[in-house]
Amino acid sequence: MRHLRRKTNATFALQDKCDICAARQMRHLRCKTNVTFALQDKCDICAARQMRHLRCKTNETFALQDKCDICAARQMRHLRCKTNETFALQDKCDICAARQMRHLRSKINATFAPQDKCDILTT
Repeated sequence: MRHLRRKTNATFALQDKCDICAARQMRHLRCKTNVTFALQDKCDICAARQMRHLRCKTNETFALQDKCDICAARQMRHLRCKTNETFALQDKCDICAARQMRHLRSKINATFAPQDKCDILTT
């Protein structure tokens, strides 16, 4: 009963949680600090998040509201980055930075066939 009462209140501090919730939160905190955990080694919270992300990555047709929190944040960074052309490379989102690097490599190598050029030079 203590667990059921406390589960409904997410604002409890760790010391106010029942032993089940406190143990779960501690596993999650340890898991969050170690990015190298395999899926089977992750806590249930991180494993569920990673599974949502893997499903989301395989479906590019998801609307923003249907994306997992990881993909939604990445897309929002990209949308903000796309509207500001003055960003330096280090300030660009990973999508725009990769595109710019492909463009720079493509500009340097004039012998690339059109199919090998970046999308900027082929349009």
